[in-house]
Amino acid sequence: MPILVVPGATAARLEHLVAREDVPEGMREALRSQIVCVPLSGTTPADVSLARVEVRVPHTLLVQVSQWAQTREESDYTLSSLVRGAQLYHPPRPVYERPKELDASLEAIRRAHEESEYTRMTSTPTLRSSAAPYILPKGITPQAARAEREAWRETRTQLSALLNILLSIIATATAVWWGASSHSIVWVRSTTLTQKTAVGLGAALLVGTAEVVLYARYWRTTETRRRKRVAKTARP
Repeated sequence: MPILVVPGATAARLEHLVAREDVPEGMREALRSQIVCVPLSGTTPADVSLARVEVRVPHTLLVQVSQWAQTREESDYTLSSLVRGAQLYHPPRPVYERPKELDASLEAIRRAHEESEYTRMTSTPTLRSSAAPYILPKGITPQAARAEREAWRETRTQLSALLNILLSIIATATAVWWGASSHSIVWVRSTTLTQKTAVGLGAALLVGTAEVVLYARYWRTTETRRRKRVAKTARP
């Protein structure tokens, strides 16, 4: 059933009907019980007499009043005049209230979080390594592991030196062969393929021998330093 908010003039006319003796008793009781004045609130004007300018009335009651007025030929209570300036009443949405059990549970969670945060802030921090400690397999001593790392490092150095020597030999032989095939005045045009090959291999062998000698001297020097370092470390 729709409810209308009627202006003050309409509310005054309806209240006037309640005081009339010629109005049926049932309608007067309905008007007396159904007319609901707007209660005082924060939006109430300073003049309290203006607080009753709007009244909530069911639409069906206005229809009954207009029908009775037609039988009495009273033009002041037609339906159009009663609903003029009225607005549809929208009841306020009910305010959701959380259960007390939910509030208690949230409060317990908040308290536990604050206590854990306070404990974390007041506890003494412990130093932890970012990396997990390296654990040697069973039966392998740290000395053996260190020796294995040294041997593997030395093997990689030797393999790298051998690869460098081979690349130098190939590069030298290729360069000499390419130079022998050019029209430079250094080479005689009648140089045969066998001579070019021999010159290229000879140059490559010479470069390879020089690199081997230099690497051997470097390796002996490095080995001597390593032995001295090991002896100094093992000395009590």
